[in-house]
Amino acid sequence: MKKLIIVLIALALLSALAMPTSAAEKSEVTFGGFVAFETWVMDEGEAMQDIDGDGSWDDGRYDDTDTMWTLDTAGSRFNATFKRDDFTGFIEIRPHNGCSVRHWYAEWNFGPGFLLIGQTFRPVYNTISSSAAQCTADFAMTYGGDTRPDCTRYPMIRLRFPFSVGQFQLGFLDPSRANIEDEFGGAEDDVDTTLPMIEADLDISFGPVSLTAFGGWHEYEEVYRNQDGDNNTLDEIQFDIESWVVGANAKFVTGPFRLAVGGWTGENTAAGVDWFRNDDRTILEPVIFDGNGDGLLNGVHDTDEWGVYIDVSFKLSDRVKFAAGGGTIEQDRGDDQIGANNGDELENECTRWYVNSTIAVAEGFTLTPEIGEVDYGTSLMDGGEPLDQGDMLYYGIWWKMVF
Repeated sequence: MKKLIIVLIALALLSALAMPTSAAEKSEVTFGGFVAFETWVMDEGEAMQDIDGDGSWDDGRYDDTDTMWTLDTAGSRFNATFKRDDFTGFIEIRPHNGCSVRHWYAEWNFGPGFLLIGQTFRPVYNTISSSAAQCTADFAMTYGGDTRPDCTRYPMIRLRFPFSVGQFQLGFLDPSRANIEDEFGGAEDDVDTTLPMIEADLDISFGPVSLTAFGGWHEYEEVYRNQDGDNNTLDEIQFDIESWVVGANAKFVTGPFRLAVGGWTGENTAAGVDWFRNDDRTILEPVIFDGNGDGLLNGVHDTDEWGVYIDVSFKLSDRVKFAAGGGTIEQDRGDDQIGANNGDELENECTRWYVNSTIAVAEGFTLTPEIGEVDYGTSLMDGGEPLDQGDMLYYGIWWKMVF
């Protein structure tokens, strides 16, 4: 009987291979990609410390200088594009451990618009920076107010509607990635989600001017069970975490010049909308806190944040381009929601700038020398002494070969 089943399966496979492949014959497939390499020197000044233990921050700090000489596993990529009738598919992978898939989606042109399923750029992804170092894998740093999220691609179902001077996108994204900790550093017992994360953007262009407006919203519940340790009853408490972000940017292009400005504001953006999350020194997340001092969590301490960015570039020739830019972000987690037994009043700010030049050595081969600095700013906590969180100066070259 087993031999008969094997024979039948083999015959079925042969029959399938022999069938007409009309759909495959209509498909168009193209491949592409590039390899990027990082050669940077990073001179980092760490945060101030209380070396002598007197409760005050000392002037001394440690400096750390490192040379990076490695494959850019986030920037390097290989992709394939598939086109068949009204359908388009796109797959892009990279050699980045733990996150090898950049894009994996299919999109259907149904007439008035396009329906996409899969993973690709989220609608709130609207970067204006021309920095090469900002987008690399091993050189992760705060984006300094740039209108781009830290996590740029998400699984989603997206609708896209082009029109004569632009397009509108509405995406429903995976809501399962967000969670925060409580004031004691503990994790929740469960996270409940009801609705997907919702994001949208509107792009409009008029000659040399283009405008983009975008926004995102996310809500979920964090659940803590049996806080009081009473094993005789089953109890749990739920905390609603709401995150939102809105922003806009504008670009003006005339001849070889390009000017871009942008800004955004939001609440709890590091928790839900995942707006920026790269460096612990500059990231404030909401916390679930004990406002009564009884050892039981009873409220959510939200954060407010905003960012602005400006970027300029000049194309000297087909082989040489110059760019510069910078911006700042600021976060606040005030004490209006916390009791006297909790010390979580906190402010954070971070700024960054860069200058670079992109040089075309040959067709498909460019070098981008860049210098820049990230200032992690001053953190203010509970009205006490300001903490200088340090800075980092970097310089080097980003290499790129297209194949």
